[in-house]
Amino acid sequence: MMKQEFEQLIGKEVSYETFRLYEEMYLAAPESVTKQKFVEMLNIDAIPESEDAIERRQRAEARRQELQSQIAEERVRLHDLQDSRKRYAQWGKEEENSEYWRRQARWYKELIKKQQARIAEMKFLMS
Repeated sequence: MMKQEFEQLIGKEVSYETFRLYEEMYLAAPESVTKQKFVEMLNIDAIPESEDAIERRQRAEARRQELQSQIAEERVRLHDLQDSRKRYAQWGKEEENSEYWRRQARWYKELIKKQQARIAEMKFLMS
C-alpha cells in the first residue's frame, strides 16, 4: 500500500513515520485482509495527522475567515454604491441639470457590476 493511497482511505494526511508503522501492520496481517478491511479495523480517530497538514488546514481556515470578513466589507460597499446610484437616478429625474445625474447613475451602475464581480471572486476563492 502506498502512503497516498492509505491517506485517501483514512481521510487524513499522516507523517511518513506513521504511515510506515501502519504499513508494517498491514503487511503482517493475513493475505485475506484487503486494504479496505484493514482500514475498517483501525481506529481512524486515533491516527495522528501530520503536523504539516494541521498547519495547512489552520492557514486555510484563517484565510477563509479573512475572506468572509472582506466579503462582508465589500457587501457594505456594494450597498452604499446601490444607494448612491438610486439617489443619482432620482436626481436625474427631478433636477434641471439631469444629464449630469444620469451619467453619474450610469457610472455607479458600472461600479456596482465591478463590486459584484469582486464579491463573486472572493466567494470563489473561499470554495
